[in-house]
Amino acid sequence: MAPYQTTTDHPNGTWDNEMGYGLVDAYAAVQVAAACPVNFSNRTVTSNTTVTSYCDINVQNVTVTNNAKLTLDAEGSTVINGTFEVALGAQLEIK
Repeated sequence: MAPYQTTTDHPNGTWDNEMGYGLVDAYAAVQVAAACPVNFSNRTVTSNTTVTSYCDINVQNVTVTNNAKLTLDAEGSTVINGTFEVALGAQLEIK
């Protein structure tokens, strides 16, 4: 067993010089990869909504209504196809 210990140089938990913080959670990594790209389509946004993706977001046929805000936050690209409407008084933010 590796001698994990808390050190001031590594404040995110216990640390070992050979293993770092520990093993990679392969299942969690595959789950994240399988969720890409995120498809956000055929929607009417009536309240503040954030769509987040670790890769790409594909948007199609979306309407953002008055006083609603749609935030698209992708690590990769955001692609908008089809009908996309942002009503007067609504907001669109692409990060």
